[in-house]
Formats: sequence, C-alpha cells, structure tokens
Amino acid sequence: MLSSRFPISAFAFCLLLSPTAQAQDLSTRVLVLFDPVAGAVVRRAVQIADPEADLGLDFVWYPDEGEGTGLDAEGRINGHGRVVWRLEGLSAHDPRAWHHIYEGELRAGQFHGAGTLRWRDGREMSGQFAHGKLHGAGKSRDLHGNVTEARFANGLAEGPGVFRARDGWIWRGEFLAGRMHGRGEITEAGGQTFAAAMRDGVLQTPPPEYSEGHPLIGGLRPAQGGPSMADRARISVYVDQRLSSEQWEPYTDRVDGDEVLIYPQNDWIIDIWNGASRGLDPTLNLHMAEDWNATRALTIIDLASTDGKRVEIADFKLKVEASLPHLRPYVNIHSHVGCRAFQPSFHMVNNGWGAVENPRLRVRFAAPEDISFKAPQETKASTAWVDVPLTGFDEGRDIDIRGALQGLGVNTQALETARFSCPSLDRMHQCTADAARSGLFGQVAGFLEAGYSKLLRTGLIGEMTYDWRDASGKIKPETINFQTGVSLGLIEVQGTLAECGDGGPWATEARRFLDVKLPHDARNYDVDLPIRGNRRVTSLDYGVKFWSERSALHVFQAEARFADGSTRLSPRTLLYFLNPRFPDFTSRLGTQACNISLEDSSMC
Repeated sequence: MLSSRFPISAFAFCLLLSPTAQAQDLSTRVLVLFDPVAGAVVRRAVQIADPEADLGLDFVWYPDEGEGTGLDAEGRINGHGRVVWRLEGLSAHDPRAWHHIYEGELRAGQFHGAGTLRWRDGREMSGQFAHGKLHGAGKSRDLHGNVTEARFANGLAEGPGVFRARDGWIWRGEFLAGRMHGRGEITEAGGQTFAAAMRDGVLQTPPPEYSEGHPLIGGLRPAQGGPSMADRARISVYVDQRLSSEQWEPYTDRVDGDEVLIYPQNDWIIDIWNGASRGLDPTLNLHMAEDWNATRALTIIDLASTDGKRVEIADFKLKVEASLPHLRPYVNIHSHVGCRAFQPSFHMVNNGWGAVENPRLRVRFAAPEDISFKAPQETKASTAWVDVPLTGFDEGRDIDIRGALQGLGVNTQALETARFSCPSLDRMHQCTADAARSGLFGQVAGFLEAGYSKLLRTGLIGEMTYDWRDASGKIKPETINFQTGVSLGLIEVQGTLAECGDGGPWATEARRFLDVKLPHDARNYDVDLPIRGNRRVTSLDYGVKFWSERSALHVFQAEARFADGSTRLSPRTLLYFLNPRFPDFTSRLGTQACNISLEDSSMC
C-alpha cells in the first residue's frame, strides 16, 4: 500500500501520456517567409504536426539563421527553428498569445532530433524526439511541477531514470511504460534515503519509521509523544504557470535535487543573469523600470494533508535563509543611428547593480547583413580589430569611435558634411555601391549596408573585457561580445523604405495572492503568511507574488507549525529574481541636434 508520506497519483504522469504520444496529422497554414535563395519574400503553405491539433490553433514558423525557409518541396518544416501556436483574438506582440511552443530540430513536419516543447500551463518536454515523440534521453515536466528524467521510447519513460516530486522527494530507479516500476530508492526532502520497490507507480515497500527524537526528516520536525500532524502533511512550492504566462516576463520553476528553483522563463533573461548575453535585448528598450517592477514571481505554496484528514495550522511563514544581491553588470548597447547622417558613436548603459571596472574595448566593422545577432563574434568578413580607449563606469559611458574609423582610413572630416544622392528607390543598391567607391570610407567601404536603408550604415562588432565584484567583494573577470550599427552618411532619395510597428508590456493581476517585497541584501529573516478563516484544513493553496527592487537570489523554505507543536518545512527554494537598474545616464554624443528627418533615417 502506498505510504501517506509519498502521495503519487495519476497527475504525475499526465505529461508522459500527452497527445504527442499518439500519431498526428499535419496541419497546414499559408505563411509569409523570406527566401534567401530567391532573395524575396514568398508565400508558402507550411505543414507541421500539432500536438494539440484538436484546438485548431494558428502557428508561426521562425527558421534559424542559415536555414532559409526551412521547408522541403512539399512545404513540410525541415530544419532547426521555432514554432509558436497562438490563441485567436490576440496580437502577435502580446505575450499572452502563445499556447505552446516547440524549439529545435524538425523533419518532414515532425519534431525529430534535439528539441523542447513547452505549454503555457507549465508542461514541458525536452530531449531527443523521433517522429513527434520523445525517444531517447529526455526530460518531462507535468503541469504540477513533477519532473521525470529518463530514456524515453515512443513518448514514455523506460528503464532507469529519476522522478523528482514537486514536494521534494525523489525516486531513482526503474520505469516501465511511463510509470515507476521495479526496484530503486527514494530520497526524502530532508536527505534520508531508503531502498524501495514500485509497481505501476505505487510504492510496495513501507518506508522506515523514525524515532520521535529525530530532528528533521523530509522537512518534518515531529512533536514529542507520538504521531504528529506534520507527519500527515506535505508542502510544495511551484510557480502558477497559467497566471505567470499572462505577464510580459513570466517565471517558471523546476526541481533540482532536493531544491526548487524559480527563475525567469525566457532564455535571454537567464543569459543576462549568467553573463552569457551582451545585455538587455534592445528590442525591449520600451520596457522601463515600471514594467519590470510590475513583474512578479507568482508562486504557489501548497500545503496538503496526505490522508484526507484535517490538520490545524497554528502558524505559517517563510523562513528566509538569505537574500543576496546580484551585482553582475548588464551592459546594454545603444546605437546612435538615426537623427544625424554621420554619427560615429554609441553609448553603453549598465542595467546591472555593480560597476564595470578596468574595461578593455576593441571593435571591428562588417556589413550589417553579415553579422549574426546571436553570435556577432563569429562574423568572418570584417575589418581588422581596432582598440578604443575606455575607462571604468557605473551607470553608463559614451563611446566615440571617430579615432577607430580614422585608423582604418575613413575620412571622418569629409563625411561630416558629405551628401550622396540617388535618382530612385529601385536603384538604392547601385547608389550605395557608388558611394562606397567615393574614397571617403577607407577600409570600411566594403562593409556598408547594401541599400536597405537611406542611411549609409556599417555594422560594428565589439568585444569588451572587464572586471566586476560580487556580493562578497570577490573580483570576477567578464567578456562580452556585442554588435550595433554606425551611421556614416545619407543617400538622398524620395520615398519611404520601411514601416514600423509597436508593442508593449503586459502585467497580470493576481488578486488572491499576497504581495511580498523581498529585500535585496539580508539574511535570516521571516515573512509571515497570514491565514484568514478556518485553520483546520485538508489543503491550503497559498499564493505569493514575490518581487524585489533589485536583482537578487532569495533562498527560503515555507514553514507550517501545527496545533500539536509539530512543524513541516517545504523543500529549500531558490528564487532568482531579476529587476534591472535603469540609471539616469544621458548620452551627450547621442543627443546632438538632428540634421535629417525620421523618415530619411528609416529607423523604427
């Protein structure tokens, strides 16, 4: 019989038995794609197998750079990229518009190869796919936050693997047809491990009994004198995935060992935290401090009786071990393209909470269309590197690259007043080539943008190495690679080349949640979680909207003290909360009087 300490039910396996484990027909939609072979925008009928085909959702296909259209002759997706299935009635800019997303390899319209499939309700599959199903090494997460790591066959876990329950206990052992089945071991949230046997997900061997004096087993601190209420309760911590997905910046969670990690869902924000990004995504510059401050880590603290009988809660609180400031600089590059025809500068803004020390900067120039947004350092065709003088800064710094351009033979003095003309829009490529042959652009002449804008632009690739200090004062070295545009002139021609769009942030309302502002630098403090109404419950679904004014790592456990004096703790939880700084730095080089119109700049 299954022990009440390990309540396993069918919800633990709902992801493994999801629609992807069944054969699927291909869905078709006509999409507008850029075909690099034809050099034109084309309309193609695109086919893909939808794991939620019954919903009849529209989808959008985003092939990776270098994949072309990513379609075979029949229009089936065949390559690497991202597919987004969207809800009807919402703008494509709205972060609430997506229902499920696949990122990875596809073959003949099926998920095939390495990939990740995510739903807005928190379910996720990642690993090796074959013909639309997990097949090989992989990981699955159900909508309740339970995680299975194993080898999969046709979408189901088979053989040795690991099941991590959202309330902290772990099974390491055999799986059969997607369920825990066979011999293995269970590790409780407090670290105690014992041998166990499972049959179809049901524990066959009773867990060991512990003495009353044992200080902490699985988050349990028993009362003296016999069985306690805490022994019949469990506490889980997880993100409300549905509400979180309504925010412009959602949070997610995963079980890692006997800890729960809560962190931003979007990879570009994780990269910022880890220092793997060049800074905040410039396409999101419209999101200012008030938008980040409106974002919350919408967390559920779920206390439940494991035997269906009521327990009486005397006190409920968070025991916060530490709130540690995250001081890594987040250097964001701001282009000065637009407003002026010749603008040999850009500026850096530090959206992190620690200063940039001992910076060393070098730049090179390449055609903008040849630079990879994701990996600018991998661009091959470019000028040589040129060093640019730079001193340390906290909030921001202007970067004048006039000297670097002069070192490459660019006549910066002449370009201050030079003007180039073109008789018509359809001759812009030829007019750009004519300007490049003027002799004013030196070694940069071969790296001007090929007529897609009225501005004569080149792309700048930068590499900056610097030091920063963490919360303990330890010096950490860092290197970032970035790219931006530089305006070197204007081609005067009648007509408009581009249209611009707009978007905005969205915050979500969660009225039943307690709003909890955590300090960014503190240790060993409590946060009371008030209980309104009946304290004798079989379950308590408590919502907390966590946030902090600054980026910080918060380490805590939920603690329930019961009427009999016993205490239950949740798994140790690590919340990585990102809230960037928006300093008052204003560029002096980027605010000069304009000498061209917004229409002429053709910039959004």
